[in-house]
Amino acid sequence: MSDLPFATVTPETTAYYEFLLDDNRLEQHLKEKTCKPSAMELLGIFFEQANKPVTDQGQTLPPPSNLKNLTLKCLALQCGAFLKWDLDAFAKELPMSCRHQLLRELLSFCNAPTFPSRTMDIKTQISSMHDHTLTAVVLYCRWAARTVVSSAFPSKPSGKNTINVHPAGLYQNNAQQRHDEMKEQIVALVKDQCFDVVQTLESFLQQIKRAVYSPDLETIKNKQLCEPGAKGWLIPLEELHAQICYDLGCLHFMHGFYDKAYEMFGHVQEWFSCFPEETSGYSKIDSDTLKGYVTACASLNQSPSKDSAPKNTDQTTFGMVMECLKKNDSVSVSELGEILFKDLEKSELSMTLRDQLEQDLLYEHKGGNALKVYFDIIWSNAVCRAIRGYPQPSCLWTYNLNLSQLQRILGFVQQAYEYISRKERKKLGGFLQSLHNNLSDEQLRKELANCQITKLCVSEKDLMSMIGREKDYEESISQESPSSPTDMDVESSSITEIENQVIISCDPKVLKKSITQLHKLSPETHQWKLCDRWKIHQSYESVLKSISVAISKDLMYILLAKSKLCANDPDSLPIARKMLSYIRDHGKALSFKLQKIAANELLKLEITELLQDQTLKFANEKECRELREQLSETLKRVKQHLAKTSSDVVAPPPDLTDVCVALLINLEDHSYFEALSSHGLGGGLKFCRALAKAHARIANSSPPYTDAKRAAKDLWNIVTDIFVATIYQQKRSQDNSVIILKKTDIPTPLLSRPAFLALVERIKNPKILEIILSMLIRLHRLCQEDILTEIKVPLAEIWPSSLSGSQAAISAPCLANMVRAMLQHCLTILPNNPEWLRTQADMNFAYCNYPEAFRNYLKFVAVQSNYFNTDILFNGVLNTQVVKRMVKCCMQMRCNTQAAVLCQMMKDTDYSTAFKALQESRERSDAMETHYREHFWDAELLEYATCVHRDSGENAKKESAQRALANPEINVCNTTKVLRQVKTVKTLRFFRALAHQFLIS
Repeated sequence: MSDLPFATVTPETTAYYEFLLDDNRLEQHLKEKTCKPSAMELLGIFFEQANKPVTDQGQTLPPPSNLKNLTLKCLALQCGAFLKWDLDAFAKELPMSCRHQLLRELLSFCNAPTFPSRTMDIKTQISSMHDHTLTAVVLYCRWAARTVVSSAFPSKPSGKNTINVHPAGLYQNNAQQRHDEMKEQIVALVKDQCFDVVQTLESFLQQIKRAVYSPDLETIKNKQLCEPGAKGWLIPLEELHAQICYDLGCLHFMHGFYDKAYEMFGHVQEWFSCFPEETSGYSKIDSDTLKGYVTACASLNQSPSKDSAPKNTDQTTFGMVMECLKKNDSVSVSELGEILFKDLEKSELSMTLRDQLEQDLLYEHKGGNALKVYFDIIWSNAVCRAIRGYPQPSCLWTYNLNLSQLQRILGFVQQAYEYISRKERKKLGGFLQSLHNNLSDEQLRKELANCQITKLCVSEKDLMSMIGREKDYEESISQESPSSPTDMDVESSSITEIENQVIISCDPKVLKKSITQLHKLSPETHQWKLCDRWKIHQSYESVLKSISVAISKDLMYILLAKSKLCANDPDSLPIARKMLSYIRDHGKALSFKLQKIAANELLKLEITELLQDQTLKFANEKECRELREQLSETLKRVKQHLAKTSSDVVAPPPDLTDVCVALLINLEDHSYFEALSSHGLGGGLKFCRALAKAHARIANSSPPYTDAKRAAKDLWNIVTDIFVATIYQQKRSQDNSVIILKKTDIPTPLLSRPAFLALVERIKNPKILEIILSMLIRLHRLCQEDILTEIKVPLAEIWPSSLSGSQAAISAPCLANMVRAMLQHCLTILPNNPEWLRTQADMNFAYCNYPEAFRNYLKFVAVQSNYFNTDILFNGVLNTQVVKRMVKCCMQMRCNTQAAVLCQMMKDTDYSTAFKALQESRERSDAMETHYREHFWDAELLEYATCVHRDSGENAKKESAQRALANPEINVCNTTKVLRQVKTVKTLRFFRALAHQFLIS
């Protein structure tokens, strides 16, 4: 009995699987005052069950990705939401592996990346994120920061190491060792992510200027994560920013960046003063600890107020910056430049704050004299970046400087030179070399090269190189060379940085600028060859190679190749659309064919997005008609494309035609296919034309579908030609050598098998899929002579009953693989379709895969009976064929007592099979006592079991059978109504037990 999970339930606690069976059970349980187990314990239990490995033929495999484990993870997330994602509570009660999995699963359920992609503008990514995604990423980054900080302290037990640990000492030691190893791996992983954590949290602080909604229990339970309009637990802006700043400050303090930590803790104090009287509970910061951190940072930074943290923030550099920003006039801008200039010596402001100030001010002042107004801010930040080792923005070198401005920059360098280290002086030397290389005025370059501070910062060798380049400048210009040989080492790093920008960027404007720079530096190089993954259609390549302008050719090729890669990722479709729109708008001046290419790709992108839309079900004729009306403009362009395919100026890619016909067949636009002439059509169009005709005839007729058989015959001939095997013959030539020849009477298929599968997988209409599946199953039945098992499938009567001519040479293995792929696709579209579940079960049974067949039969019965809540035995759900096959599956799996129970459910009880099962069940422990008491109602079977156990000397089992036989409800003298009710109740109870054992456990 211990093997059955439902047999281990005790009345004192609630078993985990009870929450799997009732969606509302968890919420009701957690609302109890003293719920046992608690939310934290349940969270660990759910993950423990979801992480259990499976054993198959002696091999230990990782946990399967099935519905049960997915539901368990969802329940764990509901517990986390109930606890309001309290990282402090998680750290006390949960092991690190459980905490890590919880936050990773939250990211997965929100379809969120761990960190924003570096290939896109981070501002755009954050602004487009749903609130649930935002809070999930912030929560993971906060936990990662805390993990890095805690790893720096001496380790002590934090949270429970394992759950339900066996008391044996050796096992416990091994469990502790595994726990420590896993903890070390997670800490190492998080430390590697430290840079991304800081960058992400700082970006969120800059971009999030409002309250956000975090997923709560109701949102997760109702599967509304990241849904439009979905809300949840509201986190005020003040608490969100205070908590993020506090965690960032602790991380900076641990790494020794006391200036950054001081800045962050200052933000926390400011946000504290804005807290409402009643907080949401998101921010849990101890004020005494915060004061201690601020005091420590102030003393370690050697700030003017060394004795304690300054209570007036206006006395600090940060406070003075904030005061200048509040004034917002020309005088305050000048004062701000002086403050940043003086901070070169104090180094109190972080580079992140400096960059943000510069970006915000330049954005507000977009005029042409931005350099004049914000000169001190821009170039003091540039000098600060050079000293701290940060890369300079490319726009910095585009400003046209005059002599006085150059001298001002050199003054910044002179002031910084006096108090920085030797290593930092070398960095300043590199900055001056870059400035020299990017100055357009020859006089300014000479002034910079001969300046005293340049001679101090730049090494003698580099200084001679600068002077030498100045002498060869005119010669390099006359040769139109981007660089002289002596400057090649300096430019190589610049070229590498620009090439990296071309590879990672998806913004057309950034790409154009970078490609232009590369052509200036290396005009003979083809930039579209930078990445091996940039591939486009052959017909497109010929059009692009005809463009005479090298920069435009590279740009359009790279945009097309990147849009193709982005189109393969559903989350990157907007990026692909942006790049293709740029090609359409700017490509007309280069080639009218290029504009046609962009139009083709945009049409394919639009149709692909429609086919991937999960809200479009194509369930019935009315819905399809409404969709045709809504998508009339798109359908018009689709039909225009199909009409011009053969005469188009640019050959379209093959998959464009396939997605077009897939959309039309999904929308049941049969009038279009009927109007098509069969002459000159491609393979996909001919197949869909025959498929639409067959569907129209079936929809307008009733069994036995006499009118539909002719249309079905045409479709049958097309599909059988696809699966006819290629036959080769051996012949001898005149010189007695063997020649292998292909048999010539084999028909040429309209589609290859991969193309047929790709087209079918684009079809989402359940009625169309039913026709294709029915045909493939029928064809499979005719060509598999060794399989005698009947496979239940609808519409079987409309197909031919035999194969004729060349159809007899069908490749059975290829067809079997196609049937499996087709069934998998159908159940992905409609997982609870009872007919497809029955077909899947019959296929597994035919190929002797008895465990999977039994599970699918159980799913079929569950769907038909509203998950065992309505009568199964007397409403036709359990026919004799299904029961017999379930009995055989049980016998093959050695579940003999269950097989005997099923034998009762046939119209005429199969006593011989039941007796054989009961006889064999003695050799195994399969909870027969429970089945005797709960699930048997046939007295003859119980009497036989009693005799078998008595003859074998199994007294305990004999007494169990006798007690079950003595139950009054199975007395044969009861009325028919009572006996019928007993059978119904015991049948439902038995199938629920089977579901626990085979579908949930």
